[in-house]
Amino acid sequence: ETDDYQKSILNSIISLFNEFDYISINILSLLS
Repeated sequence: ETDDYQKSILNSIISLFNEFDYISINILSLLS
C-alpha cells in the first residue's frame, strides 16, 4: 500500500513538473 501511495505522489509531482515545463515554454516563446 505504501508503494502505491508513493507512486501516486511521484506521479503527481511529475505531472506538476510537466505542467510547469509547458507554462515556462509558453512564457519563453512569448518573450522571444
